Amino acid sequence: MQTTDAGQYFVIASNALGLVGSFTAAVTVQPVTVSVAGPSSLPLNAGDSMALNATASGSEPLTLQWYKDGQPIPGASVATLSVDSVDAFDAGQYVLVASNPFGSVTSSIVNVF
Repeated sequence: MQTTDAGQYFVIASNALGLVGSFTAAVTVQPVTVSVAGPSSLPLNAGDSMALNATASGSEPLTLQWYKDGQPIPGASVATLSVDSVDAFDAGQYVLVASNPFGSVTSSIVNVF
């Protein structure tokens, strides 16, 4: 389904004896949204802690996945990405992708350096 599929639905059944209609059902489709709170650039020093906080919404089931430099981060499937002590390896571009059966959306990039 797409957001354009939202609306009022009903069915009419007929046979040789006549017609009968169902009650109307309202169908809503909640699009997937995602945003990362905070700055688009995050300068860090070696040993600093890092926490990227995001909010995501959409129809369930909703899955989250953080990416660094275009590659999925193993085990990073929650709204907050935390690193206790950063090093040079942690520098890069981070995004969060939120997905459900209706589609996916990618957050804005957070540049960590």
